[in-house]
Amino acid sequence: MISRASQPASLTLVGGIDQSNLATLDGALKDVASIGVPVLIDLSAVTFCSVAGLRMLVGAAENDTVTLSGMQPQLRRALTAAGFARAMEEAGPGLEVAS
Repeated sequence: MISRASQPASLTLVGGIDQSNLATLDGALKDVASIGVPVLIDLSAVTFCSVAGLRMLVGAAENDTVTLSGMQPQLRRALTAAGFARAMEEAGPGLEVAS
């Protein structure tokens, strides 16, 4: 499930992120990116995220300012295991991971 808010621009993701819902996530990310303001993505209720989902979340920072908030420890480990920890560091000011 994806919940959107406009003040501030945010997405709250709930449940698993996998092949079955990547197109929906992609559409939601593109929608909030079109607003042109920093976006908060709340991941506190995400129970699983595939590598493709991780790639999509990290990729969202390429052209936008994105804060990934509430990332569970298993999601942080998955980011590191998939090699995205370095990509997150190199994303510079576009991507922030908040506790």
